[in-house]
Amino acid sequence: MKTRKIKIKDIEYKVNIINNKIDELKNFFNKNNNIILLKNSNSFNTYFYRNKDFIVLNNKMAITHIYRNIPKFKIINLYENKEKTSVLILSKNTSIGLKIGDVLFFESEHII
Repeated sequence: MKTRKIKIKDIEYKVNIINNKIDELKNFFNKNNNIILLKNSNSFNTYFYRNKDFIVLNNKMAITHIYRNIPKFKIINLYENKEKTSVLILSKNTSIGLKIGDVLFFESEHII
């Protein structure tokens, strides 16, 4: 699991980059408040998350979907190519001010 930094609305956050479900579970049990990026994911569930914002990114880091304050126990399936889609999980209301088409930039290398 790698960690990078991202700036959203002039506030810098740490992002945990997760490649598989095992890393996602490890991250959940750490109880840290970092933002999570699920790479190569075209579906996600909210079983481990309560009232989070979910942002779907394409391979160019542009926002394609925004789901705000999703309650627990929901499953969302997207009909995009799995290898070109990632999901960014943010704290509640962190995505306000972001809109579809915005491009996010991470510190250092291109991670997707």
